Amino acid sequence: MIEDSVPHSVLTVKEILAYSSNIGTIKIAESLGKNKIYNQAKEFGFGSKTGLNPTGEESGTVYEAKRWSLSSMHSVPIGYEVSVTPIQIAMAYAAIANGGFLMKPLLVKQIIDNNGKSIYTEDPEVIRKVSDSIVMKDLTKMLTRVVETGTGTSAYLPGWSIAGKTGTAEKFIDGEYSKTKYISNFAGFFPAENPQIVGVFVLNEPKYGFHWGGIGAAPIFRRVAKRIINMDDSIQILKDKYKID
Repeated sequence: MIEDSVPHSVLTVKEILAYSSNIGTIKIAESLGKNKIYNQAKEFGFGSKTGLNPTGEESGTVYEAKRWSLSSMHSVPIGYEVSVTPIQIAMAYAAIANGGFLMKPLLVKQIIDNNGKSIYTEDPEVIRKVSDSIVMKDLTKMLTRVVETGTGTSAYLPGWSIAGKTGTAEKFIDGEYSKTKYISNFAGFFPAENPQIVGVFVLNEPKYGFHWGGIGAAPIFRRVAKRIINMDDSIQILKDKYKID
């Protein structure tokens, strides 16, 4: 049986995202259909290697729509029957943040020798466009609401607009989902007006009670974001320059 951790009555799409409603998410998925869900997941890079580490990277698992069972429509949309890597999540959130472009991840941007001369540079590379910028802007507003009033309030920083989403999943062990061990996460970016930093924090088997993404992982994002802000004045300047309508 599918249920929400906190019961709700009628929710809008924004509220479904803000409050992590499993029931609402599944209803949206049913209206879209399995083929659209699968195709969009692949567009965002899930189920494919990113190229960051060709020798040891996992591709994750996103089954083709034709392989879905009768229960898959109630599982895949809320994160079950799939597996993804943190770098894939980061790439997807970066695509939302930059207006819809999936970028190739870079491990090293530049190497400078002891004389200050650049001896190696790797430029950003677009893999493909995955969505329209207007859609991504609307999604950014929804993700900002998650942090302001939804399950991600523990990631909130006064005076800053942070866009993000919590995640909580039962851990897959020996062919079945555990009822006592979890993986929780928070993924997001800031400032939402002109994103500069994407962060993904994943907790493996956190203590019960802290296994919710909004309780265990979201505060970590807030603390790291606060340290970055205090260290980098340029982020404050960009925050003041750009505003979300």
